[in-house]
Amino acid sequence: MHAEEDKKKKELIEARNMADTLSYSTEKAIKDAGDKLTEDEKKPVEEKIEALKQVKDGDDVEAIKKATEELSTAAQAIGQKLYQAAQEAAQPGTDASGENVKDAEVTDDASQSEAQAEEGKPEGEEKKTE
Repeated sequence: MHAEEDKKKKELIEARNMADTLSYSTEKAIKDAGDKLTEDEKKPVEEKIEALKQVKDGDDVEAIKKATEELSTAAQAIGQKLYQAAQEAAQPGTDASGENVKDAEVTDDASQSEAQAEEGKPEGEEKKTE
């Protein structure tokens, strides 16, 4: 008899919990990003957070779900930007100024030449093993 009512309450509680979790994690991501995000990038996401906070304590499950989905989409956009920025920063072959830098292998030519000289071979010839 109360199964339908219980189902609706459960759905409302789950929607509110998801809204709380997403709001918190998105606010934390913006805070942690610091100056990696511009105000223009933060503003639409912050507006979605506020819109979600306004509906999450109400009883309209569909409004909560819609606002949660909108915030999720906005949060994914900034998450993608932060991910791309991290990838570009970690990309080998560039230094902090963005200049191309080539990795070089360091070899110890002096010790290699000494070993060959001890064997009586001219420099540049490889030691042959049989």
